[in-house]
Amino acid sequence: MDVSAKELFKAVGHNLLQNKWLFLSQGALLQLVLLLLGTALVQFGFRLILVISGQPNLSLDTFKAILLDPLGLAGVLIFVTIVAFLLFFEYAILTFLVAGSYQNQKLTWKNICILTAKRIRKLNWKQIPFFLLYFLSMVPAANLDMGSFLTDRLYIPHFITGELMKTTTGLWGMMILWLVLIYVNFRLLFTLPLTMVNEQSIVANIRKSWAMTKKGKHTFVFSWLALESILAILTICMLLFFLFLGGVLDTSGQSIVVETVLFTIFKTLMFYQTFLTKLIILSSILYVLKKENEIQVVCQMPEGHRKNTLGIVLILTMFTLFLGVYNSVRLYTASLNPHQLVIAHRGFNAVENSIQGLQNAAKVHADYVELDVQMTKDGKFVVVHDYDLKRLANIQQRVKERDFQEVKGLPISQGNQKAVIPSLNEFVQKAQEMDMALLIELKPDGQDPQFFVQKFLEEWDSWSNTAAYKVMSLDKDVMQCLKQERPSICSGYVIPIQFGHFEGFHMDFYVIEDFSYNEALVQEAHEDQAELFVWTINEESQMERYAQSDADGIITDYPDQMQNVKKNIQKYDTYLDRVLRLITDTK
Repeated sequence: MDVSAKELFKAVGHNLLQNKWLFLSQGALLQLVLLLLGTALVQFGFRLILVISGQPNLSLDTFKAILLDPLGLAGVLIFVTIVAFLLFFEYAILTFLVAGSYQNQKLTWKNICILTAKRIRKLNWKQIPFFLLYFLSMVPAANLDMGSFLTDRLYIPHFITGELMKTTTGLWGMMILWLVLIYVNFRLLFTLPLTMVNEQSIVANIRKSWAMTKKGKHTFVFSWLALESILAILTICMLLFFLFLGGVLDTSGQSIVVETVLFTIFKTLMFYQTFLTKLIILSSILYVLKKENEIQVVCQMPEGHRKNTLGIVLILTMFTLFLGVYNSVRLYTASLNPHQLVIAHRGFNAVENSIQGLQNAAKVHADYVELDVQMTKDGKFVVVHDYDLKRLANIQQRVKERDFQEVKGLPISQGNQKAVIPSLNEFVQKAQEMDMALLIELKPDGQDPQFFVQKFLEEWDSWSNTAAYKVMSLDKDVMQCLKQERPSICSGYVIPIQFGHFEGFHMDFYVIEDFSYNEALVQEAHEDQAELFVWTINEESQMERYAQSDADGIITDYPDQMQNVKKNIQKYDTYLDRVLRLITDTK
């Protein structure tokens, strides 16, 4: 990159200031189009997969069946094509918008769409896999602020990363993967803009981007950081100004009208901050391409064209009014769910699944303690999560390969804490002494479901006062068998990844990961007279969001913090308090 950081900073800053109203209006319009058109097309593509494959939902259980079905596979390909088109459409519009500004041409949407259509036609079927791989690499942890609203939820689910990061090897592996993705993303940063503005294939532009970023990385980074810092400071100052103004107009924080306007302004500022961040990156890229004579596409306004400014203003005004109504509803309904259960994930503040963890969870008033149960070689049960004993006991052997007496009482450690593996009966006895309800997860390791359930019920029948207990498993066959053998037991199915309906399960409750949660699933569960729990919620912003949701239970590693969040929401519940909580929520 043959350009200095100072030159790049001045050129990009000047271009953004000179075309600020163009970028702000077109950015809002682009977001509106993508929200309406993009969301509708993505939902259509997803439903098409389910309809033509004959599956009720997309989960780990149905994914393989969908891919093996020729019609299902065709539906997946159509869905991927729709997503690829929308991603390409979004970046093409932004690229031509910025490229046109550098060529002193304020393009119309029609003009931009024509240019975009030409770029799409240039993508033949051989290039599409490279295009998709390029976007899959742009995960939210490493997309250098060039992500799309379509990829906002494209990340490795927390139930996978959480388990991986509990070991030193897994933690280092995740850190290395993250750094590699950042490096690769940076080296490929010029790929998509090059594909828009030159006549070469995406494969050739991948190579060109890699070559262009071989030198001058610090120039790009310094310029970007300087512009980002200025934008962040301006955004914070404006947020504080409007917060002060809102405090003057509504001293009690209880005016739904004032706080709705304030919330709408906050969300608008945060949207534009994200959008302008993307424009800063794209403007920097295109300025470098302009300097190196890589822009071959001429962005030119048709002669005699009259810009329909009034139409754009009317559309944006209607959208703002709709946003205001939507935000007022969010503020009005953002209240604490008083009936929600707080469930301590494998106990609290001790080695997981230990008696100490159970006792500590009781001290912070968790409603339930979740525990993991496995069967030993001789058909008895112990409380331990991992199928092998390596992570906690430093023994390279699976639980099912050892007899009960070889596993029960085995010393285990986690960080600086130490404990022993308890038997299931010991755990239940201690819980009953403390009047603590249990959420028991059955974890068969390849054992026959019928045999596993029979052995479990033998232990269950030896206990008293189990009316409040709940039993769940990732293994659908085990839960169906348990439901058939003992319908009176409150039975649940753990679903790591779930899109679509709960059809075909018929359980008393469902447990889904944050990755798959949406309010429609809660409503569907409730209509089926079932509960829905979410795991594992550990960040404060997540806790605040879910505490105000219709989810029936929150599974967390920090039940004390979850209880404090609920108390604070109940104590500080003006409309202004709700605004402040909602704007700190990243989702």
